[in-house]
Amino acid sequence: MIHRIYRLIFLLFVVAGSVRTFAQTPSSDVGVWIVQSELDETTFLDEGDDVTIDFEESTGYGISFNHFWVGAFSTEVALQKYGADMSIGIEDDPAFTIGELDITSLTAMGQLHFNRAGRFSPYAGAGAAWISGDFDPAVPVDPEDEVDLESELTWTAAFGAHFHITERISLAGEVKYLSWEAMEQGGSEEDAIDVNPLTFSAGVKVRF
Repeated sequence: MIHRIYRLIFLLFVVAGSVRTFAQTPSSDVGVWIVQSELDETTFLDEGDDVTIDFEESTGYGISFNHFWVGAFSTEVALQKYGADMSIGIEDDPAFTIGELDITSLTAMGQLHFNRAGRFSPYAGAGAAWISGDFDPAVPVDPEDEVDLESELTWTAAFGAHFHITERISLAGEVKYLSWEAMEQGGSEEDAIDVNPLTFSAGVKVRF
């Protein structure tokens, strides 16, 4: 009887220790990011001439919140802002800048993490994105200088990795793709151009 009581007490200590450890495991994180984007080049035919629209991307930023629900599965909400100078070139003539494109994306995705307990933990994710933007022409246009672009609900996919420096602080890197055709608000879909941002991000995350 005494031995059974000892075994029961020992088991209770083990269970209590496990619950305490689980409760202390960080289940959420917030991150701040530096974002570099790559936007699609578009070429089309206009009155027999090849017209190319290209971008010179600039560095942006982002913030994120991630929560683990069970095991290696989490959901993340992230906001990114970035932009690029937009240029146009006709045939072999030199390209010239026509304005600046600013992009804002809000993504919500499910993520599957591998080796979550290890120092190096890669992940993959997919979900939905709400993306919008505006275009600021290099030459002022009446009646407004800034042109608002249609917001769009689209899809996104990403893969990345965490490098855990401490139990609470991690470095992170991520590549994210968003499908997006940009067009003027209220404009025709025939005038839309493929932008399809591909972002490369580096950030710091704090887990709690």
